[in-house]
Amino acid sequence: MRERTKSDVLQADFLEIRQRILDLAAMLDRYDTAIEEADQKPDPRLAQIREGIAALSASDRPRAESVQRIFSLAYDPDWQENFGLKRRF
Repeated sequence: MRERTKSDVLQADFLEIRQRILDLAAMLDRYDTAIEEADQKPDPRLAQIREGIAALSASDRPRAESVQRIFSLAYDPDWQENFGLKRRF
């Protein structure tokens, strides 16, 4: 099996990429037109979304890894205990 060319990837994936971009645009439009609460504080999730969108335009690093890191929590060595999953022997 030969390696896929960029044209092959676009031929196979263009419609799905287009659909996902349109879905994202619609979700952001819903956010923009939603009613704002009087005492609304800045939500860090919106900053993550904006940072993730910016990462999609970068081509100097793997995009999927960059986006995953934006939405991931920092490693916590005590995560099992914090989630009540640590076994006690």
